[in-house]
Amino acid sequence: MKKQSEAMRNITTILLSSFKLVILVLAIRGISWLMRGVEIIELSGYIVRASDVLSLVEIIVIVYFGYRIIMASKFFVDRASERLVERLGATHTAVRRILLDLVYASFFAVMLLEIPHRIASVPAVGGALEKVIAFAILMIMALILYDLMKTFYRSLKGIIEEFAERV
Repeated sequence: MKKQSEAMRNITTILLSSFKLVILVLAIRGISWLMRGVEIIELSGYIVRASDVLSLVEIIVIVYFGYRIIMASKFFVDRASERLVERLGATHTAVRRILLDLVYASFFAVMLLEIPHRIASVPAVGGALEKVIAFAILMIMALILYDLMKTFYRSLKGIIEEFAERV
């Protein structure tokens, strides 16, 4: 019974967080469109626009709700890894690691698509900051994908060798 209530709680978290994420991103983009060109303040010759501030708010919303969705998804990754262990014959830890790496890689891919171009609009340093953040996200993704491939190969090495012997 505990797993069922935990499953319901995680499903609810995923659905509500996804719904809130979509609604807030649409609202922020709508407000940003309505307020395009509106200047909030001028600091040392740099103009801060409403769209710049709203881009930062959108990044925060994406990261916050994305994190909540990922944390709730870990429950289902654990359940899926238990079933895959039975079918593949790999260890529970390896299967869980592979599935979590896939979830994290997906999250960082979404971050790579959304965050750098939002930061590009920051006055003066936006262009450089965009490149630095995109590079950092790519490096994190590279590490995750490297770990994924290494774990995948180690876990399925026996299955791959067994298949090769049959052929």
